[in-house]
Amino acid sequence: MNYLPKNGTDGKLNGKLESKLFELTNSQLLLWTGQELSPESPLYNMALSFDIAGAIDVTHFRKAFQLLISRCDAMRTVFRVVEGTPKQQVLADMEYALELIDLSEDEGQEQQLRDWFDDRTQLKFNLSECLFDAVLIKLSDQRFIWYFNQHHLITDAWAVSVQYKAVAKYYQHSVEGSLDEAPSLPVFQDYIDYEKVARADPERESERTHWQNKIESFPKPPLLYGFGNQTSTTLSERIPLDLGVERSARLRAIAKESDVRSWTQHLSQFNIFATTLLAYLYRVSGQHQLAFGTPAHNRPTAAFKETPGVFIEFFPITGEVQETDSFSDLLKRVRVEALEFLRYAQPGSSSPELNRVFNTVLKYIHASFSDFNEISMTSEWVHPGHCDPRHHFRLQVHDFDDSGNIQLNFDLNCSVFNEEARKAA
Repeated sequence: MNYLPKNGTDGKLNGKLESKLFELTNSQLLLWTGQELSPESPLYNMALSFDIAGAIDVTHFRKAFQLLISRCDAMRTVFRVVEGTPKQQVLADMEYALELIDLSEDEGQEQQLRDWFDDRTQLKFNLSECLFDAVLIKLSDQRFIWYFNQHHLITDAWAVSVQYKAVAKYYQHSVEGSLDEAPSLPVFQDYIDYEKVARADPERESERTHWQNKIESFPKPPLLYGFGNQTSTTLSERIPLDLGVERSARLRAIAKESDVRSWTQHLSQFNIFATTLLAYLYRVSGQHQLAFGTPAHNRPTAAFKETPGVFIEFFPITGEVQETDSFSDLLKRVRVEALEFLRYAQPGSSSPELNRVFNTVLKYIHASFSDFNEISMTSEWVHPGHCDPRHHFRLQVHDFDDSGNIQLNFDLNCSVFNEEARKAA
């Protein structure tokens, strides 16, 4: 059964474009280029499902989601090529008919839901029309799924948490009849302007020079298990692993020890995972000099922390692994590299050349989702089965529901990792 909506989205859209054209940010330009190189692949679809264990009034939810669209300029953004250059514009208004699917009377709901996710995440967005897809699925009077998929050109993980919290607030305002009093959201256009100024600032030249100088000394990307992505396939399998509450608590305790602790708890935990990743890469490639990419979150102000949109930029972290290293030896070098990363990984400083020096990515995500207006909620990051073909291995670390259980997602390129290697990873 085909669950894909017609014409790229299920909503009925209308609205006129605002006249102003914006340049793409560094991150957006890389994403746009990647999509152009794999036009039939949903490699940048970022879908989450929110399993809400309580009654939802569909009318109020639709009003809340429509208000999110009205208040969120990133969701009304479209992309087009003007004289050979990609540009972005914002629709002044957009009406979206949020679809409701009722499975409450159906048998085998869970399997139907999995099949629906597998199919729906394959949606190929028309970048000139709409870059999101949202559906409300009723499983019973006391259980609803909110499925929310966006192209990475307009969002990142932190942005989704901002949008989720906004819809929860707007829903409550709608229930109380005070939707006009719902708070606004900062606009992504402000960050576009901010990055443009940062790129032109001569005082930021040291950051760009730093990365340009480092490119010449970067090691070649390793062959994992001896293989590369010869076919440039985007096909990728996600293998999830829950560390469990007890093991996660032990890891957090280790991160507080004096010889491990860094500026923040999250940075300390990032360093532990980065050290483990480098050790793993050494084990499966035999290469001593290694590099992996990791995102800078690029939200230096309070307003940017509350702004939906794609802010992250990728920068490399290098490491040398010796046969005689202890975990502590390698961790010490990682801590130095991580602090250098924080110093130089500034908005607008990335480049296509930098993104070509690594084929492994570590995404340590500390965004989280709360209950939906005091209704218990469980989130799931729904993988579309595709990733950037340059990223042979992506390790995603998160605890989206703030449950105390750290979750790992191993996204493994199917050309690099055969079925046996994917199981072994």
